[in-house]
Amino acid sequence: VRIGIEGGHDADRVKWQLGHYLLEHDYIRFDEQAKGNERGRKSEKSQHSRAGELVIFGKKFPFEIKNGADAMVTVLQELQKRKSDLYELIYESDWNWGRTGTRRRIAPSPEELYPAHPHLRKKCKEINNNWFVSTNHDRKTIVNIIEHVTEVAGFVFGRDVIINFDD
Repeated sequence: VRIGIEGGHDADRVKWQLGHYLLEHDYIRFDEQAKGNERGRKSEKSQHSRAGELVIFGKKFPFEIKNGADAMVTVLQELQKRKSDLYELIYESDWNWGRTGTRRRIAPSPEELYPAHPHLRKKCKEINNNWFVSTNHDRKTIVNIIEHVTEVAGFVFGRDVIINFDD
């Protein structure tokens, strides 16, 4: 299927959302050399088998690149073990509202995470009883979230918590 959308920021967003939806529901897969794309795309299988590196206080936690949200949940759970009020601190911070200021990143309910997008509520992850984290983020945002919560907890990102997406 070929879809033509005129250029611009909104068009790029529509193409990304449509592609993400179709991939997620296994409607499409990309060949190694996608037509019209000189660099090509990695096959679905190779995207799902790449591992990332997550180290928290010297302990290694394996995770797959396709699911950086799992790494984010692991960081939140491990840091909360050392700082029991971490989720409350993050919840109360202005940073928690994200760049759009319309939804929270960490909250006691999925409804607060995605107030305008009920269909995304099922995709959030429970980090412990009564606390949830939004997971509809790209890798850069996930790393940003991990960096911020590490600092809120009073630890040093890059020393106490290290995350690498090996591409």
